[in-house]
Amino acid sequence: MAKNLVTSGINVNFSPVLDLLYGPETFIAQKRSIFSRIPAKAEESAQLFSRTYIKNPK
Repeated sequence: MAKNLVTSGINVNFSPVLDLLYGPETFIAQKRSIFSRIPAKAEESAQLFSRTYIKNPK
């Protein structure tokens, strides 16, 4: 994602937030802007995303 953003001339991170899903009616659920519903999986995915983004800043 980081490489695609830079290639497109966009320098803003549009990654999902690290919020957890607490109900289907919430904004987070409706926008599907989460890494996972499972806390440990969300943490793992967020760390991987962050490490990858840091390694590919341009």
